[in-house]
Amino acid sequence: MKKIHLCFLFLVVVVPLYQSQKGLVPPGVQEVATSGNNATASGGLFFCGWIQWQIAQEIFPDYAVNVMEGYDEDHRKELVAIELHKGQENARVPTENDILVVGMFGPCSAPMEAFPGKVLFVNGENRRKDMTQKLNQGQSSNRAFQIGMVRDNPEGGKLKVYFMAMALLSLPPTMWRQHGRFLQHLTQPKPTNTQKYPGVIYMHGNCKPYRERAIRQISHILPIYHSATKCNGTTLGQPTTTEDYNPNNFSPVQDPPTATTTGMTFWMFNHNLFHDYQFCLCMENMHRPLYITEKILTGFLAGCIPIYYGTTEIFRIFNPKAFVYYDIDNAQPALDQLAYLIHNKTAYDEMLYQQPILLHGQETIDEYFALWDGGALQRKLRDMMGL
Repeated sequence: MKKIHLCFLFLVVVVPLYQSQKGLVPPGVQEVATSGNNATASGGLFFCGWIQWQIAQEIFPDYAVNVMEGYDEDHRKELVAIELHKGQENARVPTENDILVVGMFGPCSAPMEAFPGKVLFVNGENRRKDMTQKLNQGQSSNRAFQIGMVRDNPEGGKLKVYFMAMALLSLPPTMWRQHGRFLQHLTQPKPTNTQKYPGVIYMHGNCKPYRERAIRQISHILPIYHSATKCNGTTLGQPTTTEDYNPNNFSPVQDPPTATTTGMTFWMFNHNLFHDYQFCLCMENMHRPLYITEKILTGFLAGCIPIYYGTTEIFRIFNPKAFVYYDIDNAQPALDQLAYLIHNKTAYDEMLYQQPILLHGQETIDEYFALWDGGALQRKLRDMMGL
């Protein structure tokens, strides 16, 4: 069992991280990256920190990828661009027509203040710090911008973009082909699960107490299939009474997928795993305004019904009739809903097959997801940056 758990952690954590560091990028990015100075472009695109290639590629398709001189290739989170450009001669010194994308978690080896062009900060999934203040001083007051967990303030160079929208740009090509052009698939017939295992898949590496409590409570209603070494309902202390949990409803994940497919990513692993279960626990790491990660979308794309906890901003984006909201301070309504769904196949099938995922279809896509080339959110960002 320990060997299985270690293998699982390696697939979910180590393999995706290794792939991101080695510059494994989706089709199309290589062509943009290697075009260099031979490309007809509005300017150059430079990178700093740890980001996903697709974000910059989709937002700035008219900018040619370059490597800024002076960056440390030996840094633990080295630039993916360096991997693409080793042995090439198209790196150049940036100009005021270029853009520097400062990625999630940083840091930068070269001083950002010295960059002559515009700077876009992608602040990650849980960083609300104002990254633009230092650069937007003096005469260059409109060259630093920030997207992520920030309130919309175009005049101040800030645009709210939920992390889930940025995460979607990392969908592997196999999922692109399966689901179409990002969320456009979600306005059409929905992904569905096989219902091979009638229960809840519980796959979290961060054993938050409220997750563990929730899974214990749900165990009175549904079978629980857990997959991590720690997060299996016992990190709060081994339960001693059947009032706390139902020990007969806990078991390891059945038939976990293996990395037999070259380039299996975090998205694909979760998708393949969740696809066989009726429900999936999709609780955020925190309840905080502006914080919505890829978790609920992982469930939707895999075809299971998400059991979600996080900011109530979720109801502005997703159809509340398409998932179960688990309020940790008032769990009984969610527990009652789960009991009803598991004992009423008609109600379960109606939620799974008939209820649209998004609250307002294409309008929702335009407002919250469309960072891709030609999308409404991409245009809004570029307008804010004066591009």
